[in-house]
Amino acid sequence: PASMPRPANPARHQQRGATEPHTTLQAFVKNIPKTKVEVQSQLTKPSLQARVIFWRSLSTMVKAGIPLERALNYLAKQSEDLHMAQICLNLADFVREGNYLSDALARVPQAFSQLQIKMVAMGEQTGAMDSVLGDLSEFEERQRNLLMRVKSSLTYPACILVFALLMVIFVPPLMLNGLFKLISNSGMEPPLLTKLVMAFSSLAQNPLFFIPVLLAVAGLAYKFPIWLKEPDSRRKLFENFERIKPLKTCLR
Repeated sequence: PASMPRPANPARHQQRGATEPHTTLQAFVKNIPKTKVEVQSQLTKPSLQARVIFWRSLSTMVKAGIPLERALNYLAKQSEDLHMAQICLNLADFVREGNYLSDALARVPQAFSQLQIKMVAMGEQTGAMDSVLGDLSEFEERQRNLLMRVKSSLTYPACILVFALLMVIFVPPLMLNGLFKLISNSGMEPPLLTKLVMAFSSLAQNPLFFIPVLLAVAGLAYKFPIWLKEPDSRRKLFENFERIKPLKTCLR
């Protein structure tokens, strides 16, 4: 319940007597460009593999009785992802000050979801941090495995789609001009689809046609990822995709 008083921070009691000097922390992460980022929004989202390793390693070390601050320092030292190493350093600094781990995770929303932050907070309140971290690590691993399966399943169709689009763009203007002239000189009324292909072929032969197309594609490739980062934008996009019956069950 919201009225339940929050227990004392277990990390604060664990790290007494085990806090390493900040100079030592900076020494063993000297390969990281920035040992500490004061503004949390400047931190970059780490890779999915780095997040999987973070949760699994943190769960293992907490179950072994290693204090949170020391565990985060070890993760910063051993992480091959520089962005995750920077995040671990900031988490360790925040925990060292006596704050909850869930509060530290909330300072880096680009790396940790609200579900993960709330579960860690629940583990702190119930004293089952090791169990919660284990569940989170298993959940993150299942998410990664699912994403990898989806990517591997979509690779071949995506290649076929790109190849088909290239065929539609380049084959008519380069290889079918003679056939189009024959159709035009025959006096017959071609079907609508043939008319469209002939019109596109005549446009594609003009180099100026590709300039606005390339500008539109570049603008879309630049603006769409930025737009997709907004929660409301993702929700609207998901709602629109849900209206397509073949995608509704798959998305859910």
